[in-house]
Amino acid sequence: MLESPSLQFVRAGSVELAVWDWPGAGPPLLFAHATGFHGRCWDQVIRAFPGRRRLALEFRGHGRSAKPAPPSSWRAFGADAAAVADFFGLQGAVGIGHSMGGHALVSCAAARPGAFAALLLIDPVILPPERYGAHPVHADFILRRRARWALPEEMFRSFQGRRPFKDWQPQVLRDYCDWGLLPDGEAFTLACPPPIEAAIYARSNAPDSNLYGEIPRIALPVTVLRADARPAPGVFDLGASPTWPDLAAQFPRGRDIALAGRNHYIPMETPELVVEQIRAVTSAVSWIGGESMQAAGEIQYGYLRPVHLPFGEAVAKMEEALKNEGFGVLCHIDIQAKLKEKLGVDFPRYVILGACNPPLAHQALQNELDLGLLLPCNAVVYERDGQTVVGAVDAVKMLSIVGNPEMETMARQVNEKLRRAVDRVA
Repeated sequence: MLESPSLQFVRAGSVELAVWDWPGAGPPLLFAHATGFHGRCWDQVIRAFPGRRRLALEFRGHGRSAKPAPPSSWRAFGADAAAVADFFGLQGAVGIGHSMGGHALVSCAAARPGAFAALLLIDPVILPPERYGAHPVHADFILRRRARWALPEEMFRSFQGRRPFKDWQPQVLRDYCDWGLLPDGEAFTLACPPPIEAAIYARSNAPDSNLYGEIPRIALPVTVLRADARPAPGVFDLGASPTWPDLAAQFPRGRDIALAGRNHYIPMETPELVVEQIRAVTSAVSWIGGESMQAAGEIQYGYLRPVHLPFGEAVAKMEEALKNEGFGVLCHIDIQAKLKEKLGVDFPRYVILGACNPPLAHQALQNELDLGLLLPCNAVVYERDGQTVVGAVDAVKMLSIVGNPEMETMARQVNEKLRRAVDRVA
């Protein structure tokens, strides 16, 4: 049976916001949608992270959130994200924002420095600096958008053969239609009314939408995933990328990924690509206690989670979780005991579990006979500042030194299994 979220409501000042809360553990993944969309557009991405806490907010004017009369400043959407961060007590979360949602998360990260450990901005509406305060965006054509439908199925069938929707993955389009309408008498109406959507676009380049004053203060890792489809001068094209190509360079720890042949609807057309990028971002962040630890490239080599368990119980549960993922524990090294025995020194309790998945190990050794130098895959359980921590090696990073492209897919499989094991204990 497919997992389902609960619907929570959060107040941002006088505005009630809807948040879809997917059950799980650990610092959440916070998803922020684009103008005219809603929180359930992320379902096909969210379902790729079972066991992880996931929150999908719906901005004012969208989905099941309140619909204050336009216009709304784009700063209000950053305030919406900040209200959600405050309500859920976010610390060390990973923010994923598409289009307007990316803009809102940057605004929130500047206002709530501890809320996020990393951001993934997918074609965010953060324009070239010279665009702010220039001629206003004219989006009156949005007012002609059909707002009333007999059923979500009617909307789906109407859209599935038309651009841009015909290039979307079918289930994403179905989620867009099923959750993008609200009951209205005997029919349904758009959950983001066209006048609200048009007013949001119109203020996208207003002077107060300019975030370049805050961006240099955002010290966390930020990945900008952008399309290479650029708008023609003077044309408001919803399928073109609004993102300034030099945006990533403005963040102290920004990284730019330009996608050739892609348009603005990256999460709708290629949700699997978004899943891959989220995994890449989260693999570079570990959490200890309530704080996030970020480290770059070669320094960050594992996935760690705090657990509210006694040390011995955490070791037993980690061994059991590894077994459930097909790993045998080949060795159990008690570092505390060995250091006391050999050096006479005191050290916190620390156990290394050498784990091996026989089918994957066999496949790996067939491809790379000398890989035994890097095996087995290690998991750890240790104590730090009174907190029990469990973790496992990042196999993708470990095997990247081999230089064999055939190993990457296998390493990702190992990572998924090891991380599920860690998450089960946490």
